[in-house]
Amino acid sequence: MNIAQALAEAKSVLVASLSEDQASLESQVLLASLLGKPRSWLFAHPEHDIGAVEAQFRVMVGRRFTGEPLEYITGRVEFYGLALAVSPAVLVPRPETEILVEASLEALASHVSPLVADVGTGSGAIALAIAAQRPDARIVATDLSLPALAVAAHNMQQLSLQEHVDLVCCDLLSAVAARFQLIAANLPYVASGEMDSDSQTVARFEPHLALDGGPDGLAQVRRLLPVARDHLLPGGMLLAEIGAMQGKAAVSLALSFYRDADVSVLRDLAGLDRVLRVRFSS
Repeated sequence: MNIAQALAEAKSVLVASLSEDQASLESQVLLASLLGKPRSWLFAHPEHDIGAVEAQFRVMVGRRFTGEPLEYITGRVEFYGLALAVSPAVLVPRPETEILVEASLEALASHVSPLVADVGTGSGAIALAIAAQRPDARIVATDLSLPALAVAAHNMQQLSLQEHVDLVCCDLLSAVAARFQLIAANLPYVASGEMDSDSQTVARFEPHLALDGGPDGLAQVRRLLPVARDHLLPGGMLLAEIGAMQGKAAVSLALSFYRDADVSVLRDLAGLDRVLRVRFSS
């Protein structure tokens, strides 16, 4: 079987659950990943025989057909210009989380050598994206999952950012004594009742620890809020990713703890709630 035939076969399988264009694209991504080549190479070598990896490619296509995230199958994802390794031990970093990174960089713009906490780091995406943009920053990245921290450690080493990020295994900030200019958190925010819905097929593959946000999706934010101020320097800020319809509830929750704080919600280009911002006075 050559490349052209393999791609046509894969597309015919994946189109049952994806659009035609998406099925074609993902077929190319899977085969390029397997061959260790860029997608452009596939187009330049349509007659190249893949006999040695044909069976393996069919297994990969089968995994994708069942709904397994493409990123778990290839083992990598692009996030904020970084190539990151991912596995079922971590949540696949989402494009919308880049809004949290942008907000973090904006909050740090006026600080020299800032101290930053990334709570619930998972693959290390947020911490490493900030470190890559702000090499003067010192970042403490925490996670409750040792397997997740192993993925983060691998990414940190691959990107040569180990001098800028410290990984700590703990619940929220329970093992951290430092105080920071910024706390960035991407904690679970899917409501428990939505975990098994058709729109949450990722829940079959991604770690529940990184997804399940309790009855209203805000259980972990509710736990982080009361301890955040004690871990922030005067004038510090908390940024927490939230669900698309959770803004009003998240603001109310934050104000129930901190009536004197400047609390707002950052939205994406579609106008959906994405980040809870809590700014404390100096």
